[in-house]
Amino acid sequence: MSEPLAQALRISGASMIMLTSIDTRTTVWSAGLARVGADVAALGAAITEAAAEMVRLTAGGSIGSGEMDDLLVTSPANFHVLRVVDGQVAHLVLDRGAANLAMARREFRQMVETRSAPGPAPAPEQVALEGEVLPASPIDLVPADAELPRLPQRRADAAWADDPTDYQATVPTLPDWLRAAAEGPFTDDSQTLDRVVGGLRRL
Repeated sequence: MSEPLAQALRISGASMIMLTSIDTRTTVWSAGLARVGADVAALGAAITEAAAEMVRLTAGGSIGSGEMDDLLVTSPANFHVLRVVDGQVAHLVLDRGAANLAMARREFRQMVETRSAPGPAPAPEQVALEGEVLPASPIDLVPADAELPRLPQRRADAAWADDPTDYQATVPTLPDWLRAAAEGPFTDDSQTLDRVVGGLRRL
């Protein structure tokens, strides 16, 4: 199971992260090396729910004050940081001797908020109503290969100069200056370049 909160193990001093259902008191997901049993997970969910309810009851009616930020439980060896996220309790266990508590709480809060934030809504698909014509998409505006003008191609054999009829039939309708450059023999690169330069000067 891919869980964004697995990144919390990168927090300095973090040894375990787990998600516990508030309703069932069971561990939904966990990662890390700390040996925390199911009873600890269930207790963490219970005290977090109780703390959140206490904050709500003592909020005093001010906007936003009824939401609990986080719950911190300390012991001689560990910090336990608990936050409510999507009906579950995110429980981060930190090594007290290695963790920077203030930094860890801030990073953990950012991860929880990012996890619970809704993703961007998909763009609605345009559906034509009866009798309605939708505007052309950028792909529809690209001409098909058959609609693109064909440029004259150099022939492999030089005998066409004696009878250029076949070659001239392959030359599409072009401006006079470009036709003059295309219908002549490509004897060498210098002559070809002179024709191109002459045509550009006529523009």
